[in-house]
Amino acid sequence: MLANELKGRPRRVVKLKPEDIAIFSLTKDRLIEPSAGIDQRWFAKTLWTYLICVEIVRREFHDFEGLWQLLKARFRGDARRAKRLFEKAYSPEREQSMADRFVALVAEIELEHVNAGGATSARLQTRESSETMSRHSVLHDLRELERRLDETLDHDYLILFDELDQDWNAETGQRVLLEQLIVAAESLSRGRGRRVSSCISMRKDIFATLNIDNADKMRDSLVHVSWEAGSLAKMVERRIQHHGKDPNDKSLDTIFSPDCSREKMWAVASGNPRRAIQIVERSILRTQELGGSLVERSVHLEVLRECSDQFLQDNETVHRVLYPDLRKVALLLRGQKKSFGYADFEFFALRVAEASDAQQMPGWATESAGHPLRLALHMLKTGVLLAKLNRKDVAKPFNETVHPLDDSLWFEIHSAYALALGVL
Repeated sequence: MLANELKGRPRRVVKLKPEDIAIFSLTKDRLIEPSAGIDQRWFAKTLWTYLICVEIVRREFHDFEGLWQLLKARFRGDARRAKRLFEKAYSPEREQSMADRFVALVAEIELEHVNAGGATSARLQTRESSETMSRHSVLHDLRELERRLDETLDHDYLILFDELDQDWNAETGQRVLLEQLIVAAESLSRGRGRRVSSCISMRKDIFATLNIDNADKMRDSLVHVSWEAGSLAKMVERRIQHHGKDPNDKSLDTIFSPDCSREKMWAVASGNPRRAIQIVERSILRTQELGGSLVERSVHLEVLRECSDQFLQDNETVHRVLYPDLRKVALLLRGQKKSFGYADFEFFALRVAEASDAQQMPGWATESAGHPLRLALHMLKTGVLLAKLNRKDVAKPFNETVHPLDDSLWFEIHSAYALALGVL
């Protein structure tokens, strides 16, 4: 997908890293809690769009005053107000992350909700409390830069958003910020001939939980990336060589003893490069702590089990809103075969029901324990289980248009969580 974006017209690439966006920090500080009645999703999207536009013009023009002279004629409102907003977002005095400028922009704006007609007014917060601006004026300034962006630029831009799911904890505020950042980036890229396009990298399990406006319009642009074992091994080796002191002596063969199972390692990583790197780095660190230089089989298996359980906990975090205590329910799969039919799933549902009677299960599991197909749907939606049409079918994420939700369905424990559940 990235290669396709870079074909044709040359583009200037702007890469925004997790620390630039800092969604976790923005959520923790509870910045987007405007007055009652204000739509937080709309407010977040407005600010993200403005900040992305400013980030682009910062790369196009390096002189703030020269850029402002070019822009100010395009703002029909109060130029002083527009400049103050722009200064907060542009940050000409010192280098700041986009998150820092988000904070400054939020502090500069006060929102008021007007019940008559549901209109939203905005005014600029200033030192002089008596200074207020006309209704909609600040919002107009925020939107005007987006409308004028293409005619302001002489170059095309590709904005790369990398690892937006870092430190994900599924809180409502975090979800709103991430959803609306994606919506803002997509809206700037929409339409032929636009100067700006975007490419977003994030885990697909998290993306699947987001509630994104007009998500259907984005389907053709989605690319699900999964790494084969060979490519994953080469990528991990390059990462190790890049950070190692001796780049000629950092292949996987020099790290792991011959009896370490590469198959199990790639299965637990399940095509995810971050997971693969985490497993390898933790194996190296554990071996060094024990005074060794070569990762032995026992250490490798111990690390694989720990990582498998960590990945299961990560999955619980992703689904904590709808499926709290998911890991506690999933652990009742211990003792099952990796692949099993509906009759065995009914046995699992019985174990959930027994645990529910002892008041040890979350509400969603308790309510569905007596209805195995309903419980099956929950376990499939969370990705703990994959679906199969029959015993020999290849396990895949559940797709209701492909997999019938009835007693003919087969199940397979996701390989990332299998060791934590005593299989693989």
